[in-house]
Amino acid sequence: MPKHDLTAVYSTGSLHTYGQLVGNSWKPVGFDEVWDGDTAWDRDVLWPNQVCFQPVDDSYLVGYLVPETGWSDYGGSDVQRANHSALLRDYGQVFVRMVGEYGYRELIASPAAVDADTDDAAHLVELFARLRDEYPVYDEEHLSQVGQLIEREVWDHAGVFDLRSEIRDPFEAITGRDLAQVSDERLTDLWFEQLPAYDFECESAVSGRWPDFKERAAALLARLLRAELAAA
Repeated sequence: MPKHDLTAVYSTGSLHTYGQLVGNSWKPVGFDEVWDGDTAWDRDVLWPNQVCFQPVDDSYLVGYLVPETGWSDYGGSDVQRANHSALLRDYGQVFVRMVGEYGYRELIASPAAVDADTDDAAHLVELFARLRDEYPVYDEEHLSQVGQLIEREVWDHAGVFDLRSEIRDPFEAITGRDLAQVSDERLTDLWFEQLPAYDFECESAVSGRWPDFKERAAALLARLLRAELAAA
């Protein structure tokens, strides 16, 4: 599938001063200006979001917000995060990324890629319509990988701390040792080596939870205690 050169469509020199194209990312100067002032909600197009960028000559460049690809630190889901990265992986310069505050990012399809009278453009139109109307997941395997990534991010950010809080009192009461002497690396290995596997539920593009956290922590504590008492 041919790659489309977006710089020919979104050239830095022709864009209005409220934003600039840096590499393949659209960097708005004022996030609210771009989002609220320059988004036309046209439901006669392939999907609801049509974004207009105003060059200096007062004409408009139009790009299409790709459905199910927008996420941030405070919005979106694992599905949208996975679609975003998988579509970039597979279609390269077909897209510009609109980015903003709090990690916001969303894919914009080039008109050159979507409006052309080609089989490639027809394929993209069909793909985007399917994401919008039928099934929002682009790549199931990649979605699973993103879920594992989010799980590890949650673990590194808060999970290991929550585990220490959960098992500290019984561990120290039984062993007489300070749990701080057990490294994060060891707790991490025990957590992710546990069988049977425990499910992690993504709650957003950057967060999630283990529904059976307490049961999993208890199972890990039992393994840790056996090892500690055997070594005593």
